[in-house]
Amino acid sequence: MKKIIEYIRLSEWIHLVGISLISSLLFAPSLSWNIVRKIIMLIFFAAIIFLSIFLMNRYYDSIILREKARSLDKNLALIFFFLGTFGCFIFINLQVFLISIVGFFICLIYIHPKFILKNNPMAAAILYLLGGILICFASGSLFALNIKSLLLGIYFGFLLIGGNLIHEIRDYDEDKKSGFKTCPIRIGKKKTYFLSFIFFTISHLYILFLGLIKYIPLFLSILLFSGYLFYSFFYLKTYKKGINSRNILKFQKQYRLIYALIGVLSFVLLLTFKL
Repeated sequence: MKKIIEYIRLSEWIHLVGISLISSLLFAPSLSWNIVRKIIMLIFFAAIIFLSIFLMNRYYDSIILREKARSLDKNLALIFFFLGTFGCFIFINLQVFLISIVGFFICLIYIHPKFILKNNPMAAAILYLLGGILICFASGSLFALNIKSLLLGIYFGFLLIGGNLIHEIRDYDEDKKSGFKTCPIRIGKKKTYFLSFIFFTISHLYILFLGLIKYIPLFLSILLFSGYLFYSFFYLKTYKKGINSRNILKFQKQYRLIYALIGVLSFVLLLTFKL
């Protein structure tokens, strides 16, 4: 079971699905059966598309690392991609269909061996920001696209950038052996660790600001901001212990658990708010 969880990157998959769920609930004008049905459909097909991306990432990683690539990964990824995108087209709407295709190909460009954009920290950051925005655009497209989709997407985009930097620090030794030029390899683990903290800080100050100007419910922005306090505590604790793969992995698990719990609480509060 542990190997399966690592293979499909279950933790990251759950967080991406959670972003889709929270943002779609936030944008929903009400919770009529028709709207609930649309949200369920979006989450189902988004989960399938995210899974296809992780499987394709696994396949291309094997090629880049010169390991034995499993054609099954590629075939399953393509099957899930077509199921997810055409499901969006048939059961949801054209906008979500188009956004899902654009999002998939942005991810494909990032992980493809011909580009290897993880070697370009700036390009990687831009693509992760676009990823966060597109997920919120897809959720907003269930109802009507507005400025809130973009604004909320920026928050999640910055979170994804900060999380990716932590992930790259964790994989520092493996990436260096494989010849990658990720951000921590270019500027060092400590500077990258601090850079990730900056992105997390900006994202949480930003979401608090959105609540204060009433672009999103204030209770939601305060709840999301509370995660930053726990994150900061574990950040400093990890820094004192030492920035190595083992400590970073533990740090990842700690703050991901915190955000997962906050996501569940956000879901419950949004349901109560909409009802």
